[in-house]
Amino acid sequence: MEYRLERARPFVLVGMNFFGNPFRSAGAWDEDNEIGSLWKRLMAYLAADPGAVAALPRGDPAWFEAHVLHPSSAVNGDYEVFIGAETAEPLASPAACVVKVLPAADYAVATLRGDEMTPGWEERLAADALARYGRPLARGWGLQRYDSRFKGLGDPGSAFEAWSPLVPPDTAR
Repeated sequence: MEYRLERARPFVLVGMNFFGNPFRSAGAWDEDNEIGSLWKRLMAYLAADPGAVAALPRGDPAWFEAHVLHPSSAVNGDYEVFIGAETAEPLASPAACVVKVLPAADYAVATLRGDEMTPGWEERLAADALARYGRPLARGWGLQRYDSRFKGLGDPGSAFEAWSPLVPPDTAR
């Protein structure tokens, strides 16, 4: 894995979301689970209206998948999954889309390639963050960034970035 630190990075994203247990119909990293269905729903919408979201960066847009825990998540396994892109004009988004704002945070960014995308990668990133940055990962949300390097789950040449927020330095003890 390749690592870098992004400091004080906020996110304003436009896309679609889902709330519930995304693994009721199929397991993790299976395109038939609710996350896969959400990706299909958003991409079908954008294919029908290509100008609906002016995704950035232009020419090679990046798409983000956010997982946001809620107070009930530990009890029932339900949480929010959001898929969208940064855009220059989030308030000009169509009614079918939602705007998601994630606060500025320091992010441990890891690029995962091919067989690194196996179950347990989240735990490896958590251990690496503490060793590299001396701070644990914040547990409220996390992001995955997909761009032209991602070819699909079964493609060994595929890559994506995991953006994991770090606990602020003054509270990391």
